[in-house]
Amino acid sequence: MTGGLRNAQLGEIGRAERRRWLPRLKMSTPLTLVGVPVEAGAREWLAAVPGANKMAPAIAAVEMVGEVTEVVLQTLGLGGAAGAVLQECSTAAEAAAVRKAYAKELCAADKTLQRLVPKGALDVAARLAHCEMVVVRMLAAVVEEGRRRATRGAGGGNGTLNVVTQSEEERAFSLPSYKEGEVGLQKDLLKRMYNQKVRSFHLSRLSVLRKIAYWVKTMGCFPDPDKLPLSKLKEDSGESELTCFVRLLHGVALVAAGQEARPTQRDEGAGRVAGFRVQLVNYTSVLDLAHELESQREKIVGGGAGPAMRKVVETMYLTLFKATSDTGANETISLAIARQIPKMGEYILSGVGGGGGGGGGGGGVSERKRKKKENRDANGRTGDPKGGKLERERKGKRARDVDPKYQGRYPDEEGALGPNGAKRMKGGNPEGSVCRDFQEKGGCKFSTCSFKHPGK
Repeated sequence: MTGGLRNAQLGEIGRAERRRWLPRLKMSTPLTLVGVPVEAGAREWLAAVPGANKMAPAIAAVEMVGEVTEVVLQTLGLGGAAGAVLQECSTAAEAAAVRKAYAKELCAADKTLQRLVPKGALDVAARLAHCEMVVVRMLAAVVEEGRRRATRGAGGGNGTLNVVTQSEEERAFSLPSYKEGEVGLQKDLLKRMYNQKVRSFHLSRLSVLRKIAYWVKTMGCFPDPDKLPLSKLKEDSGESELTCFVRLLHGVALVAAGQEARPTQRDEGAGRVAGFRVQLVNYTSVLDLAHELESQREKIVGGGAGPAMRKVVETMYLTLFKATSDTGANETISLAIARQIPKMGEYILSGVGGGGGGGGGGGGVSERKRKKKENRDANGRTGDPKGGKLERERKGKRARDVDPKYQGRYPDEEGALGPNGAKRMKGGNPEGSVCRDFQEKGGCKFSTCSFKHPGK
């Protein structure tokens, strides 16, 4: 009897709770939650996470959209109170806080999400907390699925698998150990060091980043334009060389995040970052050069896609490689980039992209070519035609056979220095090595000789 009464009382309490909460549920549930359309790509995205499709009505309500699309899922969190995009959270702590706050908003927008948690013996508050935790886990899985889709999409869109072949030389100048996870870690490091966030459109594909990583991490220098041409950095066929070069600058800064300069490299303070040791690449200098290039775009005929800007960018690319390589000036990338910023005006005014900082740019190459061209005669020979002919004859024959008065670099005079660095003496210099003419022909045709004459 007592047990039956207790069950009856509990049933009455349950019905009372339902009667009390039902009007609130109906009032708090927006009409847009019923039959929210979901785009095919977004439906496939949510289907990859078990139960995530049940969040679609709540997502539409919080993000204030009439349809859940892939763009909405990519920018998930933008419609929340914090306005933070889940995929752009830089640290794990930030991502956890944003996910938790966003899950509360989803559960408040759609009370039917509580059906994800069985009633059991939980009270209303405990069930709501349990539901929020389930939604947090699903949000984390949805964001991770989005990152996987972005990685797959870099090789080919709409699930298409593009097989990219590489030559043996291309594989030799690549760093396969550079993984996708390291990209995320270095993004976080750049934000912590410079308070700057690297946007995805500023970065190349992972395969290109591995080529950049080979030069930066292995060789410690800017990439070689012959091994990594700007055309390899194009994400779209219509992109200009300027866009590719700016993308290369950001890629170099990302790959080199946290990498210290070698003690043998010249830096002159360009790589100093507060709280860190001297860096191989200072991201501040990279941003300054990128902004300078963008600001000078309008001053050049044709903008970023014109031949003048193409020449400037290609020359600057070659200059940075020569200035930072071991065979060049052996500067840090920070210093080489900082030297290029004040030279932008000179590049644009000259219209020829010559010169470069750090002694590695080959400044004056165009001027030398111009002077050499002016000195050419009608027959394409440099200098005086007659003098050039005589010089070529002297190279082909002995100079003294062509011109008996020709003394050459070693005049036949006693006391003068000979080709071996010893003094010429009559009868030979006993301190020198054996005279070849005396040894082969039995005599020397010179009156004085700096070599030894055997038997004399």
